Amino acid sequence: MSNIAQSEYLIDFIMEKGREKRVIKGKLKTVLGPLIIRKIIEKLPIVERGIVLDKNRLVIGIKINAGWEKKTMTVKKGEIAYQALGDELVIFFDDLEQTFSRVNVIGNLLNLDDIDNFLKKIPMSIKVTIKLAD
Repeated sequence: MSNIAQSEYLIDFIMEKGREKRVIKGKLKTVLGPLIIRKIIEKLPIVERGIVLDKNRLVIGIKINAGWEKKTMTVKKGEIAYQALGDELVIFFDDLEQTFSRVNVIGNLLNLDDIDNFLKKIPMSIKVTIKLAD
């Protein structure tokens, strides 16, 4: 990887449950959290279990130990955020006026249809691999 930071990184969330496999595409925007995104990119690929909480978000532990940069408690459907409290990446399924704890929005999903067609149908947990898109 180059020492020059990009303004955006396209990433793939590869979700696997049994024999079913789905790739969800996302974009991380460096301007929203440059230090957080740098730590995520340096750690890729990340393979963890994603857990659906309150039927409105998928939470993935990523173990990067970053703090907040531009914290908020308001998020929109399809946004990708870093939650420092749990050291987790969170994909939100709906707009929320107040999240459980402060998050740093760092990007978004490229196709919001993936939320209703796949993510909201995950019963509890799923294997997730996060990697740079090809």
